[in-house]
Amino acid sequence: ETMDAEEHDRILAMTSHIPQLIAFSVVTTATELESHMKNEIIKYSAAGFRDFTRLAGSDPIMWRDIYSKNKDISLKKLINNKPLFSYLFNKEIKKETEITSIIDNFVKK
Repeated sequence: ETMDAEEHDRILAMTSHIPQLIAFSVVTTATELESHMKNEIIKYSAAGFRDFTRLAGSDPIMWRDIYSKNKDISLKKLINNKPLFSYLFNKEIKKETEITSIIDNFVKK
């Protein structure tokens, strides 16, 4: 089966790029916790967290390159999920630049 490049980018943004970005963020946050908290996370982690660590363990250079080439569509998909993120973090995301900085921080690493 074939698809055009634009459709490919839209689909992969939602099924691959955004989940990777979320996994990277969650695992990075977990690794920055105090050591006793890290031990608890490892002790009680289930399949979901293990999946996140597997995703976050992917080659960061490869993902930097993917995000730099697919920044616009990934940003669009993140913005489409803005109400969900606002709800999860219990705050209103007021500017598109706040979301842009999430991707920019990942691309710069």
